[in-house]
Amino acid sequence: MLVFVLLTSNSCISKKKLLQISTLASENKALKGKLDAEITKNKEAVNNKANLKEVDSTAKSQLLLFLDSSSKQANLDMEQPVSNQTEEQILFATSLKKKLEKNMENVSVLTALLQTTTFIRFNTGAIFKPGGFLIEDDLWKPAYKAFSPILDSILNFTGRYPDKKFDVSIAILGYSDATPIDKTGALYTLLTEKLNDPNADKMALNLQLSKMRAESVATVFEDLAAIKICKANLGDKINLKIFSFGKGEELPDPTMKNVTENDERRRSVVAYWNVIPKKG
Repeated sequence: MLVFVLLTSNSCISKKKLLQISTLASENKALKGKLDAEITKNKEAVNNKANLKEVDSTAKSQLLLFLDSSSKQANLDMEQPVSNQTEEQILFATSLKKKLEKNMENVSVLTALLQTTTFIRFNTGAIFKPGGFLIEDDLWKPAYKAFSPILDSILNFTGRYPDKKFDVSIAILGYSDATPIDKTGALYTLLTEKLNDPNADKMALNLQLSKMRAESVATVFEDLAAIKICKANLGDKINLKIFSFGKGEELPDPTMKNVTENDERRRSVVAYWNVIPKKG
């Protein structure tokens, strides 16, 4: 914790400077307390949203890492050694205040993000033909229309902070139901070849299918993102990465009840977006 050495009234230091040092010390202590509280609140929000599957595992890791690094940086800033020279104390405290305010500003971006819906589920029936994993030509236009809200949300959110740059990620998670795949069909042959396992079980096959569907959706997102970011002239503001994962027979929604093996609600693709303000 930052401790200032206050000199006695016998020194040449004016009462005004002594008051300035004391005021800055109080303000910085209050700022640090507010920052710590906001970081703790955001960590709880991240974990709660992850439990509800409103934040994917990639975003969860990114957000918690950012919050931990923000806390660590604030502690380091507060613990810097301070000279007993009055002018240096004032300069240091003024600089510290700016650092804490900047840190708080970035953490507040995450507070706003965690109050925003950052995911959307798509029924695969609207994107893929039965048993398919490729988005065919006649479905690209509907796919563009379906996926646009995610990109629009990202552009709208980052647009609130015109002076900031962001690392943006989109995670695409593909899910399948637990229906066995026909061993006499072309899909079964393709999946076993992809897995390099002619005896792959039902779970492995559905996991591979969900992965390939997620990859197809990611391809559309990459194409659509390039168009929208370029059109908005935000290429230097947004650093975008897109990830795809197959989740197989897992349930895409923890609130689902009375689920059957071939429940169509299990056949979905979920897209999550996340933004992290760049520090500096």
